[in-house]
Amino acid sequence: MKEARPGRLELGRGVILTFQRFFYPTGGSVDQPPASLGALPVGRNALGAWLLPLADDECFWIGMSENRELAPAMLAVRAELGDAALVDAVTGQPWDARDAGELALPGTAWLAGLRQPGSGPLWTVFSNSSLVPAAQRCISLTFRLRARGDHGAGMATRLELVNYARFFSETGIRPPAPMEADAAYKGWRLP
Repeated sequence: MKEARPGRLELGRGVILTFQRFFYPTGGSVDQPPASLGALPVGRNALGAWLLPLADDECFWIGMSENRELAPAMLAVRAELGDAALVDAVTGQPWDARDAGELALPGTAWLAGLRQPGSGPLWTVFSNSSLVPAAQRCISLTFRLRARGDHGAGMATRLELVNYARFFSETGIRPPAPMEADAAYKGWRLP
């Protein structure tokens, strides 16, 4: 695991994650990643835990990119929810470490939230807002990265979602300024 740079988390094997924030949508679901209102910072506390700050009106989608070191990899994402449920974010099903959904890298550019099983692409947004029921509140995400073709456990990185005050007090990193709708990226969305 490499140290974080502002606004990104480097998992290793050349995989880089960013956490693109946006306003919590009516209904709590999206059918694609909305325009980003900026990347959220990622920081480590004194115990070495990775933290991501979120305000009550914020949620995020995960952007995935790679650097020159990228080796073909598979990424599984486990979400821990406020009701203690563990959910496979890729499939939307209960977490099963032996049969987790995985995203192929390179080849996947984003994960919009927790996949909702059923017809059509729809994701419940990643949020830890106190305004939503515990069953929809995301407490943490664990990323499991393994080499493509290797069926071992790979390496896991846990990211805890916290409020701005806790993030600042534990990491010393200032959280971002409040979001502004006019700040949305208006250029081309990357593939």
